[in-house]
Amino acid sequence: MNNEVQIIAAEYDGFLNALRCFLGYRRVFGCFLLDRKTGYLESHIKKHGENLERQYKADYNEVRSLFGEYLFKPLASRGYKNLENADWNVFEYYGLISTALDENGPWNPIVSGKTIVLEFFPTESVKTVELIVEVGDIAIVTFLANEI
Repeated sequence: MNNEVQIIAAEYDGFLNALRCFLGYRRVFGCFLLDRKTGYLESHIKKHGENLERQYKADYNEVRSLFGEYLFKPLASRGYKNLENADWNVFEYYGLISTALDENGPWNPIVSGKTIVLEFFPTESVKTVELIVEVGDIAIVTFLANEI
């Protein structure tokens, strides 16, 4: 994984954290990258396995609904005024990472492909969703948690 991809992912994580700060400390948002080695997904799930409630693949519209439920509706309810720009930025990061990996590769994998969705229900009764977008030899994992 190249340095540019790591920088973009760190920037995306910071952007999500800034939105979390706007909402208050009782929510958790962020992202990280995984190498797509054989069995990476199974290994990742195993770390949280006892809390995995559901796993499925989602298209772009379903993913937008999840972001709406976990991020954009809470922002709107707290008076955040620039939702259109925040929405655009969230989805643009996937395209930036894809382009940094391969200029001639997929335009934006979260828009054009299927996203793996993992829904966790931890012991603290906080539902967490992880969105896993596979592109090239990495997976972009974005996590969104309901209020804690």
